[in-house]
Amino acid sequence: MANGDGQIEAGTNELKFTVKIQNAPNKSIYPGVGSSYICNLGLGQTIEAVGPFEHFHAKPSSEKTMILIGAGSGMAPLKSLIEEQLNMIRTRNKYIRKIYFFYGARTENDLLYQDKFFELSGGNPNFHYYSVLSRPSKYWTETKGYVQDLLATNISDICKIDSVEFYVCGPPEMMKTTIELLKENNVDASDIAFDRFT
Repeated sequence: MANGDGQIEAGTNELKFTVKIQNAPNKSIYPGVGSSYICNLGLGQTIEAVGPFEHFHAKPSSEKTMILIGAGSGMAPLKSLIEEQLNMIRTRNKYIRKIYFFYGARTENDLLYQDKFFELSGGNPNFHYYSVLSRPSKYWTETKGYVQDLLATNISDICKIDSVEFYVCGPPEMMKTTIELLKENNVDASDIAFDRFT
């Protein structure tokens, strides 16, 4: 996850990464070359990389409500968008833009930065965080299912909000279903941004 701490190292062009090692859910999924390489690096080893070259960013100077929908590794670009927007709100010293973040994962262990997002939602009246799990433990008391289903449950209320931009990032099937849902609810294509990185 690029910029795991939300910062570039002072005085350098270096990014910090948070890497999670996770076993494949079944034997039909083989480890990726890049993932295997990174997971076999020793503590403190460095690599050089370029990119990404996507254009996934918030529209400049927009004050529209942002709805971010993500799952799995879609967290990385969405977290960067959230931090950028909240930093802009802080520097302007006023709350202009509302941000709603819907994030889905399999289990509690897969909820990246959960405490951070709960803290942000408690301390910022314009930031709202909702998490959903598809394979929760028996102790999970929040929403169960998939993030696109959580969005579908709330879409009629969300689409009543004037001036909304949607940002979608995550597994291909989740993105496909989410974008179709938005279009079925008359969301203009120019108000849907997504990041495919498969």
